[in-house]
Amino acid sequence: MFARVFDKKTGFYYKSIIYGKIDIGYYERNIVYNPREDAFELVDYLDKENKDSIMLPPLIEIINSDTNNWVTYDKGKVLELNFYLENNGMKSFIKQYSGYNEVFQDFDFMFRILRNRAVPRSECSIQIREPSDIDNWTYIKT
Repeated sequence: MFARVFDKKTGFYYKSIIYGKIDIGYYERNIVYNPREDAFELVDYLDKENKDSIMLPPLIEIINSDTNNWVTYDKGKVLELNFYLENNGMKSFIKQYSGYNEVFQDFDFMFRILRNRAVPRSECSIQIREPSDIDNWTYIKT
């Protein structure tokens, strides 16, 4: 999935692949790569801090919804991650994960991104991806 992500710190958008979605609906969080920070970030789908609007605006706008090579885990598989998180002192309960398998399988990365909301690219083994159809799009580069 390719998306435009609003960076609340700078007030600007950046483009990113969505590497994983944790939970759905109001509680949805997305693992994205912020090229300005050179870090993976955990971004809420909805801007829950926005008090100016009756409806919560999204912080992520999907440009390309291609989910080829994605996996979806719930129940037993997610319980393994929840057990790992709990054993490391985190009181977080994930109900569902959809995204790239290598992201989910790296429990240390998942722990750090859930705890800190950001993990520098230099401190993890997750590879940067490009959209599968990047040659067919006329993306705005800046």
